[in-house]
Amino acid sequence: MSTPSSLRGGDDDLSEHKRLVQRAQAQIDEEINARYLPICALRTKRNALSPISRLPDELLATVFILYARQNHISEWAKVKTFSVAPAPVPPWVRVSYVCRRWRTMALGCPTLWTYVFFASRTWMTVLLRRSQMAPLRVGFDITYGTRRSLPMLEMLFEHLPRMEEFHIRGVPPDAVPNIISKLLVPAPLLQSLQLTVLSKKRPLVPLDSPTLPVILSQTTPKLQSLVLARLDIAWHSLTLTGITSLRLLTMPRPHTMQQLSSILSQMPRLMELELEDVLPWLSPFRQDPLTEQITLPCLSRLSITATIPDIVHFLSHVHIPLETEIRLKCVFGGQDSLSQLLSYVQKRLSPQEDEREGSLPKQPIRSMCIEGSPPRSFFVTCSTSECGYRYRGLTVNENPSHGQISPISYDWGRDIPLKMNVQDHLLTALTETVMVDIFQHLSLAHLQMLAVNFPEAADLSDGFWKDLFNLAPKLQFIKLRYTELRSFVTTLAPDHHGWKGQNQVLAARALEEIELEQVSFATACDADIGDEIYECDPTVHCLCDALARRRHAGYPLRRITILKSSNVGTNEVDELRGVVCEVKWDGISFEYPDPESL
Repeated sequence: MSTPSSLRGGDDDLSEHKRLVQRAQAQIDEEINARYLPICALRTKRNALSPISRLPDELLATVFILYARQNHISEWAKVKTFSVAPAPVPPWVRVSYVCRRWRTMALGCPTLWTYVFFASRTWMTVLLRRSQMAPLRVGFDITYGTRRSLPMLEMLFEHLPRMEEFHIRGVPPDAVPNIISKLLVPAPLLQSLQLTVLSKKRPLVPLDSPTLPVILSQTTPKLQSLVLARLDIAWHSLTLTGITSLRLLTMPRPHTMQQLSSILSQMPRLMELELEDVLPWLSPFRQDPLTEQITLPCLSRLSITATIPDIVHFLSHVHIPLETEIRLKCVFGGQDSLSQLLSYVQKRLSPQEDEREGSLPKQPIRSMCIEGSPPRSFFVTCSTSECGYRYRGLTVNENPSHGQISPISYDWGRDIPLKMNVQDHLLTALTETVMVDIFQHLSLAHLQMLAVNFPEAADLSDGFWKDLFNLAPKLQFIKLRYTELRSFVTTLAPDHHGWKGQNQVLAARALEEIELEQVSFATACDADIGDEIYECDPTVHCLCDALARRRHAGYPLRRITILKSSNVGTNEVDELRGVVCEVKWDGISFEYPDPESL
C-alpha cells in the first residue's frame, strides 16, 4: 500500500521530468530560431533580386491601391447585382502577407485601407485604424444581418467628415430617421452619397421635413453624385447646384412638371439623370402651362421609367443635347401618346431639316435588337455601330453562373443612342401594327445588322417581315433567336415551294448572312406545290429551297450559322452547303418527333 511520502516523491519526480522536458524544448526552439532567422534573412535577400522588387516604393504602393480599388468596386457590384453577402475579410488584405517588404509597404499606406465595405466588426476596426485620416470610400449593405450591421454603421458615422463616398443600401424603414440625423455632421469631402431603403411600407420622414435639404445644401459642398431610392422625403426641395449625377428611384412625385423642371434647371453641370417612378402624374383635369424649355447642356445619359404620356410631358419641358444616350422603360398609354414619343425619337435619329438632302443623320442606326413577347411587351435597342445588335434590351435576365437575377444593363458608352422598352398592362395593345409604326419612326434606312429575339408563341406574319425589310433596304445580317421561322422563310422566298424558275420580286435583297440560334425546324412539311404559302411548316429542306430561290434570282447568301437548334442533322447541313457559300453548325441538335406521329 502506497504511503503519502511515496506519493509526494512520485509528484516530485513528475515535476522534475516536466522541467527537464520544458528546458529541452526551449533549447530546441533556440536552435530552430538560430537556423530559421538566417534563412529568413537569406530569403529576403533573394526576394530583393527578383524583378518586382526593383519597383520603387511609390509605384508599388500605387499598384496596391489600384488592386484594392478594383476589388472594392467588384465586391460592391457583386453585392448589389447578385444579392450575396460580401466577404468577411477584404480581398486585398492578402498583399500584406506576401513578404516583409510588401507588408511594410501595405501597413505604411493609409490609402490602401480606405476602401471600406460591410465586413466583420474586427476588420472594420482594422480598416478604420490603418486608414488613419485618409479620405474614406464606404459601401455598406445592411441587407445582411441588420442587428449586427447597424452598430457597425454607427462606427462609420464617426468618420463622416473624412468620407468621399458613402453608399448605404438596404436600410430598414424604421432606421431611416436615425441615419438621417447622423448625416447632420458636416461632410466637406463627400462627393457621392447613396441612400437606399429596403422597403417603403410606411412613411419614413414627413414630406415637409427640411432635414435632408439641410444636409445636402449646407454640409456637403463637394457633393456630385446622389442616389435616393424609396425614401418618402421632400427631395424636390433640394438645392443641388454642383450635382453631375442624379438617380431618383421610387420617390415622392413633385406636384407639377414645372416644379421638377425648376429643380433640374439648378443643375447646369448634370451629366447623368435617372428618374424611376418619379415623374408627376399627368392629370386630364389639370394641364401644366408649357413654359420655356429648360436646357441641360451637359447631359450625356438619361434614363426614365414612367408611362408614355408622362415621358412625353417631361420631354416637352426639357431640352437635351442630341448626343445624349436615352433609356426609356415605358408603359403603353395609348396610340396618340406613343405617336408623340416616336415623333420626338424620330427628330433625334433622323437628318435635321437644315442638312443637305441625302446626307447621313447625325446618329444613323446601323444595328438593332428587337425582342419581347408581343402583344404584352416590345423592346428595341438602336446602335450606331455594326455590333450593337448584340446588346439586349432593358430586361432583367437570369444569370446562370450565379443562379440569381442580374439587374438592368443600360450599356452606356457603347454607341447606343436609344433603348426603349414598351409594356402594356392590358397585354393586348402591342400588335404588329404598333411595332411597325415604331420601326417607321426609327429611320432604318441605314440599318445593316438586326437581331430578333421573340418567343415562338409570338407568331409574326409575313407582312411584318415585309414591312421591316422594306424599311431596311441595306440590311445585310439578321440573327433569329427562339423566333418562329414560318413567316420568315416565307418572306425570304414567297414561292419557294412552287418555284419553277420564274423571277419574282424578293425582299431583303442586300441580305448576306443569317444566324439561327435555338430555333425549331419542323421534322416534315406537308405543303405541296400550289398550296397556300402560310401552310408551309419549314424544315431545313424548306430553308434550302428558299435560299436556292434567292441565289437563282441573283441574291445568294454568303454565310449561315445554326446554333443549338432542333431537327438539324449532318444531311441537312450538307444540303445547305449546296446553296450557301459558308455554313457553320455547332453540331448540336435537339430531335423532336412529329406530334401527329405520337
